[in-house]
Amino acid sequence: MKNWDINTVLETDRIKLRRILSDDFVNLQKIALDKEIWKFHAFYTQINNIKELEEYVNECVHKINTNKELIFSIIDKKTNNIAGNIRLFKSKVNYLFSGTWLGLKYQNSYYNKEAKYLVFNYAFNCLNIHKICFTTDVNNEKSIKSLLKYGSKIVKSEEIKLPNNKIQNTYFFELHKNNWEQIKQNVYKGNIIYSV
Repeated sequence: MKNWDINTVLETDRIKLRRILSDDFVNLQKIALDKEIWKFHAFYTQINNIKELEEYVNECVHKINTNKELIFSIIDKKTNNIAGNIRLFKSKVNYLFSGTWLGLKYQNSYYNKEAKYLVFNYAFNCLNIHKICFTTDVNNEKSIKSLLKYGSKIVKSEEIKLPNNKIQNTYFFELHKNNWEQIKQNVYKGNIIYSV
């Protein structure tokens, strides 16, 4: 695995991914305070108010600066509004975990598809990652559908303990580099213009 550049910018013709900044706090207020977004994200974050949003942004910036995670803001290039965040974080030598959240009005659209494409392509082709892993609540139908649609497969289910001490039934997904070129053709059909 190669080291990532925290200032990496990834783009399609419609969205841009760049590292989350402290200044994104203001823009994120427009979308991040809807509790429906965090219903299935209890494992790594819950945002219920402005203070918790500010803490979330500061924590993201700290994780980037200490090279623990690479967390992107998903930006609509036409409006310059932030649609959500997508992240990569290290596990073992040759694979990463990834996670995404989007504001409700940006869900069920091209934002998720194009953001995942950019991050997956970057991880496999620029970082030389062999595998990307994901987890989601077994009841999170939107996330499950999305992960399956974009080429990952369920490898196991497991009960995990959340920070609030509740038990969550969780699916674990994997996406492998040796399948990526075929997935790009089948799922994305070559119609996404991107740059690194």
